[in-house]
Amino acid sequence: MNPSTAIASIQDPYLPAVKVGVTGEVALEDDELAGISTGTFNASIFSVVLVLFILVIAYRSILLTVATLITLALGVIFCGAFAAFSVAELNLISLAFAVTNVGLGVEYAIHFCLRYRDKLNRHRKERALRMTLMTIAPSLLLAAGTTSIGLYAFIPTDYKGIAELGLLAGTSLFISLLVTLIALPALLKLLPAPAKFRSAKGPHAPSELSKKLATLPLQYAKPISLMTLVVSLISGVLAFNVKTDFNPINIRDPDTESVIAFKKLMEGEETTPLTLAVLSRDESSTKILQQKLSALPSVDKTVSLFDLQPADQDRKLTFIEEMGLMLGAEVENFPQLKAHSDPAPQITRLIGTIDTILPEKSNMEERASLTRLKKELQDILIELDTRYQPSREMFIEKIQTALLGTLPAVMNDLSVSLKARTITLSDLPPDIRDKWLSRSGLYRIQIFPKKDLNNLPNLEEFITEV
Repeated sequence: MNPSTAIASIQDPYLPAVKVGVTGEVALEDDELAGISTGTFNASIFSVVLVLFILVIAYRSILLTVATLITLALGVIFCGAFAAFSVAELNLISLAFAVTNVGLGVEYAIHFCLRYRDKLNRHRKERALRMTLMTIAPSLLLAAGTTSIGLYAFIPTDYKGIAELGLLAGTSLFISLLVTLIALPALLKLLPAPAKFRSAKGPHAPSELSKKLATLPLQYAKPISLMTLVVSLISGVLAFNVKTDFNPINIRDPDTESVIAFKKLMEGEETTPLTLAVLSRDESSTKILQQKLSALPSVDKTVSLFDLQPADQDRKLTFIEEMGLMLGAEVENFPQLKAHSDPAPQITRLIGTIDTILPEKSNMEERASLTRLKKELQDILIELDTRYQPSREMFIEKIQTALLGTLPAVMNDLSVSLKARTITLSDLPPDIRDKWLSRSGLYRIQIFPKKDLNNLPNLEEFITEV
């Protein structure tokens, strides 16, 4: 059933509009998948555009920029092929390697092209490429190895998405490195050498800035070292205040309908999805286990099939029987409301009764309530005197319906409730009973944690304790 059909089936035209929210595992994953797909695409496009902008400024050469982008594209293609071969399908976490591959993959090409550009100022094209490859390959290989260690450290984890992300991102470093050391030199060999860098032509703002920044650590070595030490100590103290949020709901888009509805359910103790279900074999063990679980400090309450059966029925039925004897048979045949053409005498009599009992009341709240009622009745009398037919009849009918219109129905419901009898488990509707008792005889116990445990770190302790 879609939301519009659900709203139409329960919406009463005389009541405020019904708000319906869709949540649950399917809705949450669908919204997350849509957000990840859109975010990954936008992030990839943004990364490529930003990288292109930086390359044009840094290289000052269209040819080197094109060569770097082609190398980056080859790296992405080969890394995608490796992902298809190794993990077959990507999940919402491992998909992030595509974005990281852009930044990490282009880094090697930038190192190679900048060194190549520098060598072109003093050597011919082929010698510049050969010297670039021989001098930069060891450093890039060492950088890829050390970086991959941190990424491969994700592989032993039990979280499949994180493990696959470590495998793909770590291996992508070496794939991008091979493409940089094999395909990029061959591509640069075929492309003409950037003519602009065959001879140096005047100062360049980024180059001059980089030279100035390079001399700062040498000129101010002691202040920089002291400042670094102070910042390190402060950061070390602050690091102990970092808290880990294990709640997966908090990493989803908070503006999606499924997350909003899910958090709304978490606000209620009866509707919170963060519950546990325990199965028990028979009736006696279910009751014993339920008592043990209810005694745990992290458990707010437990619910089983036996909680759906009214407790203390003999005492309650005795009260109901006594109430029926006191009310008499009039409750069963309560008359329907009869319209009176002129209720003014009854209202006047009621005002007189209020005047009689009002001085006897010592409770200030009761006196205030009777005084307000008297004032409202007097206002009704004034309104009746100012109205003429047929407006007078409509006003009288409106007042009687508002005051006593529901009384016959309420009395009939009361009459039905006075016929209560003992309720057994077999009297429960089958669709409700089947949710708590399986056909194989297993009883389900629903465990509700305390409200302050509606976050995953405490909930993990709650699960362990249960």
